[in-house]
Amino acid sequence: MAKIKICLDTGCTKYIHVDDGRTIETPLVECKPKSWSDKERKDWRYIVEHTREAIKVSSPVFKNAKVGDEVNF
Repeated sequence: MAKIKICLDTGCTKYIHVDDGRTIETPLVECKPKSWSDKERKDWRYIVEHTREAIKVSSPVFKNAKVGDEVNF
C-alpha cells in the first residue's frame, strides 16, 4: 500500500501523488476552474519533478482521499 503525499485539486482534476512516486490523475465530478495559490503551484512543481509513473483514470476515484491516507491499487 502507498501513502498519499500530496492531493492537488486543480478545479477540474485531482492529482493524488503517493510516496512510491506514482501520481493518479482523476477527473472531479464537477469542473470549477480556479486560480492556484502559491502552495498549489509548489505542490504541482513537486508532482511534476517526482512522478515516476502517471496513472490517468476516466472516472472520479479516491473522492475523499487526503494526505496521509493509504491507498491500494
